[in-house]
Amino acid sequence: MHTFATVLPPIYLVASIIILYFTRGRRWGQIPLLLLGVINFAAIWLLVGGTNPDYFFGCLTATAAIGLVWIGITVLRVYDLLIGRFFRQFGLIIAFTSSFWWLNLLITHLG
Repeated sequence: MHTFATVLPPIYLVASIIILYFTRGRRWGQIPLLLLGVINFAAIWLLVGGTNPDYFFGCLTATAAIGLVWIGITVLRVYDLLIGRFFRQFGLIIAFTSSFWWLNLLITHLG
Protein backbone atom coordinates (compact mmCIF):
# COMPACT_ATOMS: atom_id res chain seq x y z
CA MET A 1 0.00 0.00 0.00
CA HIS A 2 2.92 2.32 0.70
CA THR A 3 4.15 2.06 -2.89
CA PHE A 4 0.60 2.45 -4.23
CA ALA A 5 0.06 5.63 -2.19
CA THR A 6 3.40 7.00 -3.37
CA VAL A 7 2.97 6.29 -7.08
CA LEU A 8 -0.75 6.89 -7.68
CA PRO A 9 -1.03 10.70 -7.14
CA PRO A 10 1.56 11.78 -9.76
CA ILE A 11 0.20 9.28 -12.30
CA TYR A 12 -3.35 10.46 -11.65
CA LEU A 13 -2.25 14.11 -11.93
CA VAL A 14 -0.69 13.52 -15.36
CA ALA A 15 -3.72 11.54 -16.53
CA SER A 16 -6.18 14.19 -15.34
CA ILE A 17 -4.22 16.97 -17.07
CA ILE A 18 -4.22 14.97 -20.31
CA ILE A 19 -7.97 14.34 -20.00
CA LEU A 20 -8.55 18.03 -19.24
CA TYR A 21 -6.55 19.02 -22.32
CA PHE A 22 -8.42 16.72 -24.70
CA THR A 23 -11.87 17.51 -23.28
CA ARG A 24 -11.52 21.27 -22.88
CA GLY A 25 -14.80 23.06 -23.30
CA ARG A 26 -16.76 20.13 -21.91
CA ARG A 27 -17.99 20.25 -18.35
CA TRP A 28 -17.39 16.57 -17.57
CA GLY A 29 -13.73 16.85 -18.61
CA GLN A 30 -12.93 18.69 -15.38
CA ILE A 31 -14.09 15.87 -13.13
CA PRO A 32 -10.73 13.99 -12.99
CA LEU A 33 -8.91 17.15 -11.95
CA LEU A 34 -11.53 17.89 -9.30
CA LEU A 35 -11.12 14.35 -7.92
CA LEU A 36 -7.37 14.84 -7.56
CA GLY A 37 -7.87 16.12 -4.02
CA VAL A 38 -9.67 12.91 -3.06
CA ILE A 39 -6.82 10.82 -4.50
CA ASN A 40 -4.18 12.90 -2.72
CA PHE A 41 -5.95 12.82 0.63
CA ALA A 42 -6.48 9.05 0.31
CA ALA A 43 -2.75 8.68 -0.36
CA ILE A 44 -1.90 10.85 2.65
CA TRP A 45 -4.17 8.73 4.82
CA LEU A 46 -2.62 5.50 3.55
CA LEU A 47 0.88 6.82 4.20
CA VAL A 48 0.47 8.32 7.68
CA GLY A 49 -3.15 7.85 8.74
CA GLY A 50 -2.52 5.19 11.33
CA THR A 51 0.66 6.65 12.76
CA ASN A 52 0.04 10.40 12.56
CA PRO A 53 -3.64 11.26 12.01
CA ASP A 54 -3.01 14.84 13.16
CA TYR A 55 -1.07 15.51 9.95
CA PHE A 56 -3.97 14.26 7.84
CA PHE A 57 -6.61 16.31 9.62
CA GLY A 58 -4.32 19.34 9.68
CA CYS A 59 -4.02 19.07 5.89
CA LEU A 60 -7.79 18.83 5.51
CA THR A 61 -8.38 21.85 7.73
CA ALA A 62 -5.71 24.00 6.08
CA THR A 63 -6.95 23.10 2.59
CA ALA A 64 -10.55 23.96 3.43
CA ALA A 65 -9.50 27.25 5.04
CA ILE A 66 -7.37 28.25 2.04
CA GLY A 67 -10.23 27.42 -0.34
CA LEU A 68 -12.80 29.36 1.66
CA VAL A 69 -10.53 32.41 1.89
CA TRP A 70 -9.96 32.26 -1.87
CA ILE A 71 -13.68 32.04 -2.56
CA GLY A 72 -14.32 34.91 -0.14
CA ILE A 73 -11.81 37.08 -1.98
CA THR A 74 -13.38 36.14 -5.31
CA VAL A 75 -16.90 36.96 -4.08
CA LEU A 76 -15.75 40.36 -2.82
CA ARG A 77 -14.09 41.07 -6.16
CA VAL A 78 -16.87 39.89 -8.47
CA TYR A 79 -19.99 40.78 -6.41
CA ASP A 80 -22.08 38.02 -7.86
CA LEU A 81 -22.46 34.37 -7.11
CA LEU A 82 -21.66 32.07 -10.00
CA ILE A 83 -21.83 28.66 -8.35
CA GLY A 84 -20.15 26.73 -11.17
CA ARG A 85 -17.17 29.07 -11.24
CA PHE A 86 -16.68 28.96 -7.48
CA PHE A 87 -17.05 25.16 -7.38
CA ARG A 88 -14.39 24.83 -10.07
CA GLN A 89 -12.05 27.24 -8.29
CA PHE A 90 -12.54 25.49 -4.96
CA GLY A 91 -11.87 22.11 -6.60
CA LEU A 92 -8.68 23.36 -8.20
CA ILE A 93 -7.50 24.87 -4.92
CA ILE A 94 -8.14 21.59 -3.14
CA ALA A 95 -6.28 19.71 -5.87
CA PHE A 96 -3.29 22.08 -5.68
CA THR A 97 -3.04 22.23 -1.89
CA SER A 98 -3.57 18.49 -1.42
CA SER A 99 -0.78 17.85 -3.94
CA PHE A 100 1.40 20.20 -1.91
CA TRP A 101 0.58 18.39 1.36
CA TRP A 102 1.24 14.99 -0.25
CA LEU A 103 4.61 16.13 -1.61
CA ASN A 104 5.47 17.71 1.75
CA LEU A 105 4.63 14.41 3.44
CA LEU A 106 6.95 12.48 1.14
CA ILE A 107 9.83 14.92 1.65
CA THR A 108 9.62 15.57 5.39
CA HIS A 109 7.97 12.60 7.10
CA LEU A 110 8.97 9.67 4.92
CA GLY A 111 12.22 10.87 3.37
